[in-house]
Amino acid sequence: MRETGLPVAERCKTILAGNWRGQTTTVPAEPGKGNEEGGLGATDPPALVQLAQLSGRMPARVSLLGKLEQLPRSEVEHVLQHAHPAADAPAAGDVLAYAMQTMEIRYVDTLGGRHALGMGDVLGAVLDPLAVEQVALLADGLQDGALQASLTLVCAAHLAAPVSRAAVFQVDRRGLTILGEQVALRPGVDLPPNAPKLARVPGWHEYRLEFMREVRSRKDLDRQLADMRQELDEVLSGKG
Repeated sequence: MRETGLPVAERCKTILAGNWRGQTTTVPAEPGKGNEEGGLGATDPPALVQLAQLSGRMPARVSLLGKLEQLPRSEVEHVLQHAHPAADAPAAGDVLAYAMQTMEIRYVDTLGGRHALGMGDVLGAVLDPLAVEQVALLADGLQDGALQASLTLVCAAHLAAPVSRAAVFQVDRRGLTILGEQVALRPGVDLPPNAPKLARVPGWHEYRLEFMREVRSRKDLDRQLADMRQELDEVLSGKG
């Protein structure tokens, strides 16, 4: 099994820019010892988390490892001046502020694989134009029954992968990662030669649908999805 979509550094930057929400837990690694292990899980959007758990996956997440240091009062004043209008800014003495010196970035993919990245890798990566709206796009897509029905047809017609249900799992400027539940083939029924190997294995799988052109905004994404639906309608009606 493997993930699909953008390079790891770009996926990591997308999550950081999208301001995803998650929940951290810290538990003792071994009873009676002082070392601890932390766990990070996504909590938003809830529908995506539920779908991921159903398929044995989790939404990709990022953890930052580093050192926290308390800022001196002079630097706190500078931070407050930029964070609040002068009239509303609290006194620097009433606020504790910390700076984090990031030592390592870890990207955890949907299958649990861990990828260590340097700060330079992430800073130098391309910022996807849909990154900031990523959470909202996925939440809306999981509530769009018509889109999910279209994706089911796309998997069958364009990806040669018959699925009983499909939903957008990731979205970026280059395409969609679709999470689909593969149906078991009836005895005597075979798939075309171009069908992916996973299409012959029942269960949940990720499929990649590449756009004809890169999208630069949500409006552009909506337009491409509308074109996809129109093309499917024409095929089903015998006009395509």
